[in-house]
Amino acid sequence: MDINGEKQKIVTITNPRNISRNLRDAIRGADVFVGVSAPNILGREDIRTMAPDAIIFAMANPIPEIMPDEARAGGARIIATGRSDFSNQLNNVLVFPGIFK
Repeated sequence: MDINGEKQKIVTITNPRNISRNLRDAIRGADVFVGVSAPNILGREDIRTMAPDAIIFAMANPIPEIMPDEARAGGARIIATGRSDFSNQLNNVLVFPGIFK
């Protein structure tokens, strides 16, 4: 893929293992998942492939990438979503500046 210099810097920092297959391959062994894309793309079996006590920020709205109970059943230790009607809301306006610093 041909990308500009700034995007290449981000790829180098955020993808040191050079993974270019799929989401399930990318999260295997990962400590943290930050999702901002599509609903219901992960299940508890996917979380089980991550590092122990994984952290899940499932920020897609209105339906997160994985529901909190599913993430917990998969072994996630910290779980947050972007939904204001869930007790674990992590508002994306507040979270994104901190994650990107």
